[in-house]
Amino acid sequence: MVRRSSLVLGVLAVSLLINLFIAGFVLTRWVFWEPEPWLGRIFAIAAVGHPPPAIREKMDAELRADDSSIRSAIDAVRQARREVRMAMRAEPFDAAALDKAYADLRARSTDLQTMIHGATARAIAASPAEERAKIEIRRRDNK
Repeated sequence: MVRRSSLVLGVLAVSLLINLFIAGFVLTRWVFWEPEPWLGRIFAIAAVGHPPPAIREKMDAELRADDSSIRSAIDAVRQARREVRMAMRAEPFDAAALDKAYADLRARSTDLQTMIHGATARAIAASPAEERAKIEIRRRDNK
């Protein structure tokens, strides 16, 4: 009987700890939640690394200003990728169709990159020299 009640108490204690952990996690997310980085910022960071906070704020503002056109361009790239996969799977295989799908993917990718690079360039141009000097040069880019 004593063994069984200590087992029940142990299970209840573990359950309580799990519930407190989950409640703490939910409460923390609710109080301190910040939105995930916008997809455009992820593309921009891939191009320029992690800029200083002041420049990152300007980049975010520029990217958000172009939000609908950038999202449309992202959707176009995704659709072009689907078309490439469909051309690869087609029976009978048509090499010309695959070449056309790849050409379309390159064009859509270039359009997206042009939009993101333009937004990033506007943010950099609007930043003072002392902020631009803080942009990191990554070791792998310095070879």
